[in-house]
Amino acid sequence: MEREEASVKETWNLEDIYSSQEEWEKDYNYLLANMYKYREFKDKLNDKEVMKKYIKFNEKYTRIAMKAYIYAYLGHDTSLKDVRFEDDLSRIEHFYAKLSQETAFIDPEMAALNDSYLDELMHDEEFKDYKLLHESIKMNRKHILSEKEEVALATLDDFSGGFSDIYD
Repeated sequence: MEREEASVKETWNLEDIYSSQEEWEKDYNYLLANMYKYREFKDKLNDKEVMKKYIKFNEKYTRIAMKAYIYAYLGHDTSLKDVRFEDDLSRIEHFYAKLSQETAFIDPEMAALNDSYLDELMHDEEFKDYKLLHESIKMNRKHILSEKEEVALATLDDFSGGFSDIYD
């Protein structure tokens, strides 16, 4: 069945996510323009004020990125004939691969933070909503790769992502 043949209640209302393609483009352009702001946090996450700014920036940025991805993904799945959504999905997937490369330093840097600093953050009222993040860092340290290895994996992700598209 084609999307046009389905009743409205059986389809996704993408306008609940973005009311127009222009709105999606605006967020996509924001993501591209601000991706390199992560560099401002490199080698500085052991400073409480910088950590606070990082968390706030990352939270806003990640929400916009997920919203843009979901819109492109659902749009692509609503009609495989709609080239616009195919293009949007390809663009946002490429963006995510670049973002992975750009942020590859974060997990290793977080893992290198000492326990007393993380404990201090967890007991700070300003960080109370992010307690799970700090506990997760402590628990997963042994599984976090070096920055160099993270960059290599992120670079490979951009290359290997194309293979799944063959079957779409």
